Amino acid sequence: MVRLARITDVAISRLVSATALKTLEQAADAQRGLVAVAVTTGTLLHQIANLTLDITEPTTALVNAYHQGRFKCPVEYGRLLEIGNQSAEQLLGLVRRLGGITRSDASRPCSLLDAMNQCKDLFKISLMQMQIQLEIDITPEWKVDVPFDVAVFALANLISNARDAIKESQRRGMIRVFAQESEGVVDCFVADNGAGVPKEMMDKLFHLGSSGKSSNSGWGLYLVSKSMKQYGGDIQLSRSGDAGTEFKLRFPAAREEDSAL
Repeated sequence: MVRLARITDVAISRLVSATALKTLEQAADAQRGLVAVAVTTGTLLHQIANLTLDITEPTTALVNAYHQGRFKCPVEYGRLLEIGNQSAEQLLGLVRRLGGITRSDASRPCSLLDAMNQCKDLFKISLMQMQIQLEIDITPEWKVDVPFDVAVFALANLISNARDAIKESQRRGMIRVFAQESEGVVDCFVADNGAGVPKEMMDKLFHLGSSGKSSNSGWGLYLVSKSMKQYGGDIQLSRSGDAGTEFKLRFPAAREEDSAL
């Protein structure tokens, strides 16, 4: 009976542990999703705002010229021009208000190591289950001039891709994240020893809808590229082959006066 009780206790413990791990992974998935939604929405709203500005600036100039008599047209056309300009300005105001509402953590500048540690927490369970080792070598003092969520989003996408590449290669997994600072920039590298990027994907990695995975929508790297460039950064594929893949995130370094805040 004692032995049976012990066996039962072990079985229950394993069941509880598995359930707890699943719950934690679901929570991490949800948090990764929230970060993705925040950054995706912000990036798309930024693009819409730019497109709307392309409309409002010329229409405002035309309306002003019409009112000052420098642009001649029938009254009904002038009225249509005014309506179009007012609608574009209202749309621009709405987009900017939505941008303020959808931000979750726009702290800027932010600590690159803090953003990486956030990613580490988000992927801790899935990497542990897949026996993938994660190495981080980032100086704590380095701050980058992008919102916190943008840094987390960029790093999380690359770690997620690295994890999937390792799973595909069926190797003993290793993901290494390290950074180096030069004048005005902080370059952060995410390297893995998984399956490399397919050759046919090399030239279109950062295009909308391009993905080397059948389960992927092709939005990830495209949005990382857009969000990084929005704040003066960039993303590049450093190398890829049978030995693995390495991406470089180029962050603008925070200015000394910003870092002191």
